[in-house]
Amino acid sequence: MIEALSERYPLFRNVLLLVGGSALTAAAIVLSAPILSRIYEPRAFGALAVYSSIVTMLCSFTSLRYESAIPLPEEHGRAANVLALAFLVLIALSGLLSVFLIGFRAEISGWLRTPELAPYFWLIPLGLVGNGAFQILGYWALRKERFPLMARTRITQGVGTVVVQLIWGAVSPGLAGLIAGDLSGRVGGVARLGHFAWADLPRQAITWAEIRSVAIRYRDFPLLNSAAAALTAVSTQIPPVLLSHFFEPAIAGYYALTSRAMAVPAALVGQAVGQAFFARAALIRNDKAALRQLTETTALLLLAGGVPVFGAVLLDGQGLFGTVFGQQWRQSGVYAQWLAPWFLLWLIANPLSNLLTVREWQGTTLKYSALECLAKTAALSWGIWLGSDQIAVALLGAAAFLLSLFTMNRFFEAAYSSMLDVLPRAKWSVLLGALSLVIAAVAVQGTGTWHLALRLSIFLLCYCGLAFRTKEQFV
Repeated sequence: MIEALSERYPLFRNVLLLVGGSALTAAAIVLSAPILSRIYEPRAFGALAVYSSIVTMLCSFTSLRYESAIPLPEEHGRAANVLALAFLVLIALSGLLSVFLIGFRAEISGWLRTPELAPYFWLIPLGLVGNGAFQILGYWALRKERFPLMARTRITQGVGTVVVQLIWGAVSPGLAGLIAGDLSGRVGGVARLGHFAWADLPRQAITWAEIRSVAIRYRDFPLLNSAAAALTAVSTQIPPVLLSHFFEPAIAGYYALTSRAMAVPAALVGQAVGQAFFARAALIRNDKAALRQLTETTALLLLAGGVPVFGAVLLDGQGLFGTVFGQQWRQSGVYAQWLAPWFLLWLIANPLSNLLTVREWQGTTLKYSALECLAKTAALSWGIWLGSDQIAVALLGAAAFLLSLFTMNRFFEAAYSSMLDVLPRAKWSVLLGALSLVIAAVAVQGTGTWHLALRLSIFLLCYCGLAFRTKEQFV
């Protein structure tokens, strides 16, 4: 079946390479979480979530999104100038942001109710430059279709994060180990990508005149895409910040574990698929039929693969998190149940969002990113105003789910398709998942570990069995 899909869809083999690397990374993160959750306290996880949110939000625009334009020029020399421009912007903006953050570290960490973060603000510049360099060099590797290289660097990042956090935690289980692991994951793989780029880059083509030329040609990326990326990062990373400030860092820690167990693997797989998807879509962007088929097939395969994963969490997230991560983390399981439908759609929407870049619809990207940021922040703030972290997370999940449905239709339009064209085939995954959930919930009731294991086994077996019998309906 895999060989047939590879021959039928050119994207599939590249996806397998990138998803394989991301799957190993996600597996390392998920498998290490039960150990880390017993080494570090919820407050430490909360402080790490706040720190990571700050770095991630800033990383979203430190190169003004010029790196996204690297795969677009037909000439490699012109693309090399885009890469050089992205690095220049990265270094300049990272330096300016670092001066501000280090200068006001006490005030910022105090407002976030995490004063223990103040001594680590000097590491933020390293994270910004390392993460930005990885993104820029990664787009060059994608342009050259070096998918095995990207897969290996993903493994380096994920394993580096886990190993540092585990070893440091075994020696001294404090915030320093978590932050060191986060930094290791952001800079891991940069040297390998840099070595490849240096050997392959047409450096003689890079000139100040050409850099100015590409800066003007792709000016919509800093003017529109960077703002959109910043808004998207804020909408994604703002929950730990607000939960920490208005409740306590431990609440942010519960949310952080939910993110580590669900959002991080979904984002890794979605990003891997998205990069392969972007590289292929950029090549066939003028072939309407091919782009449409590529988009619809990618969405349907992601949906079919995501339903059993997030369906299992929806079935019994509280028991699952309590058993796997320890009883003190059952609250994270409640959050996971509220957020599971959104994470499923996020897994699909994340790769498809690259279509707006392929079609150079930067204005649309900015509008939808602003709407996403406003909707998620408003929903979370409403729950905070009501004084309940559970209501805040539930409202966040509901708003994000509805918004994802709305925005995905625009992604399909960019591929000359629509949600109405895809729904007749997409309904099979959803219906089979819902039917399997009902069968498992009715067949096994109880709160014990064996009840949980049996209930999840029945659900997965039912879904996989039904899906195999009706597999021709999926694609």
